[in-house]
Amino acid sequence: MTRLLSRALGAFAFVLICAAHIGSPDTWFEGNAGPYRLLVHVSSPGVVPAIADISVRVYDSAREAGRVAVTASVNKFDAAGAPPPPEQAIPVAGDPELYAISLWVMSGGSNSVTINVSGAKGAGSVIVPAVFVASRRLSLDGPLATGLALVGLVLFAGIVSIAGAAAREASLPPGTPVDAARRRRGRIALGAAAVILTLALLGGRAWWRAEDAAYRRSIYRPMPAAASATDSSATDSSATDSAAASTIELRITDSAWVASRNESLPPGRSRGGFTPLIPDHGKLMHMFVVSDDLRAFAHLHPSTSDTVIFTARRPPLPGGPYHVYGDVVHESGFAQTLTAPLVLRPQTAEPSSGSRGDDSWHVTVVPATSGVTSSRETMVRWDRPVAPLVAGRPAPLRFTITDLEGNPVELEPYMGMAAHAVVMRDDRSVFIHLHPSGTVPMAAKRSFDLRTASDTVPGTLSRRVTATDSAASSTHAGMTLGNVVSFPYAFPSAGQYRIWVQVKRAGRVVTGAFDAEVTADERPAGG
Repeated sequence: MTRLLSRALGAFAFVLICAAHIGSPDTWFEGNAGPYRLLVHVSSPGVVPAIADISVRVYDSAREAGRVAVTASVNKFDAAGAPPPPEQAIPVAGDPELYAISLWVMSGGSNSVTINVSGAKGAGSVIVPAVFVASRRLSLDGPLATGLALVGLVLFAGIVSIAGAAAREASLPPGTPVDAARRRRGRIALGAAAVILTLALLGGRAWWRAEDAAYRRSIYRPMPAAASATDSSATDSSATDSAAASTIELRITDSAWVASRNESLPPGRSRGGFTPLIPDHGKLMHMFVVSDDLRAFAHLHPSTSDTVIFTARRPPLPGGPYHVYGDVVHESGFAQTLTAPLVLRPQTAEPSSGSRGDDSWHVTVVPATSGVTSSRETMVRWDRPVAPLVAGRPAPLRFTITDLEGNPVELEPYMGMAAHAVVMRDDRSVFIHLHPSGTVPMAAKRSFDLRTASDTVPGTLSRRVTATDSAASSTHAGMTLGNVVSFPYAFPSAGQYRIWVQVKRAGRVVTGAFDAEVTADERPAGG
């Protein structure tokens, strides 16, 4: 009984993991292809191989005489052969700036979608990293299953009858009576055919179950991890903390990843199925610590010496149950979010918001129901759309930052970006780290931009990506930006969400928190 209960709970947890959107299943990217500004949406099919739907919005293209030409192709990160020829995207009726195309994805893992645009302004292309993984198992609906079963029964009966008739009277001239010996031979053939077909069906059932089990095992799961909080004055490493110098730790527990830390790998081998980590905005991990009631939030950047244990100084967060989310990017461009629960012991000091270097935290002291969040000197206003937010429909998140009198302010790059945002559903089934460029980590894009055919040994490309990332961070130092930031996105499901948006002003990180209600899309499928 206990074993059955454990299996049932395990299956339920598996379904929850597969149904969640930790990290974005779809890809959103906003950037330039030569002289054209694009918004690219790649819809993940959830199974591999399968067809991915891709839409490309070419901003301001409607002002040109005639349509621009848009082509696209999908290619695997480590593909040894030449990329496939691009295919023509089709203009979408009623929207002069939108183009759509459906392309086959043949291999799971880190892929890229190359978009090419040409028109009166010239020509350009851009590589958009896209992760395609199996995240769901297609079901066989009832009517189709019933129909297939009836067809199978008819075929079974027909084959058995044909075998019996063939043995009984196939060699007789037409009109010749069938004697007792031929009838007996016919019955034996009929029975033998039934047994053989039954064995074939049982064998097919066993093969199908084995294939289904293999597919279930191939469904993507992030590397397992465990979180803990340690007190520098404590004698043990319990999952609590009380001192100002205490830390939060996220440890990767994937055995293959951990075992490969001290091994020298032969050429062509990756660590535990994953290539080495590369820095994104100068950090190997972006750690988010979020209380289960969504009241407390921290964006931290832990240090690591072995890429197994990541340790960050604990900010002044209140005690209670939390979840830790660790965003990492592999050399292949594959990005994943590691998750683990955590319990923090209460602290007396609970400032509402603050930052320390690139680390920042925010504790909501009032319900985040208004459209404005203000700190001591800065106000963040969500320019909410008039129309309701609907699951699956594009809903760019736009924010205006001013001083307390409403005057525009100049922003500074926060780790190389104009802003960062985190979107999370109140049941923790959705978590995504966004940038104004979309869901694509810049490190993943650099991996595809810099990769050459000679990068066959894990670790060689990461050095160039790291150098480019450092150079980009240095270039951004001292640069100022406008006071409006926007994030391309579409909420994946209906429900209650919280959005944290972060910008940097006068050397300090400012965090705003906002609540959003997203309704279900009531349109019929395909509408």
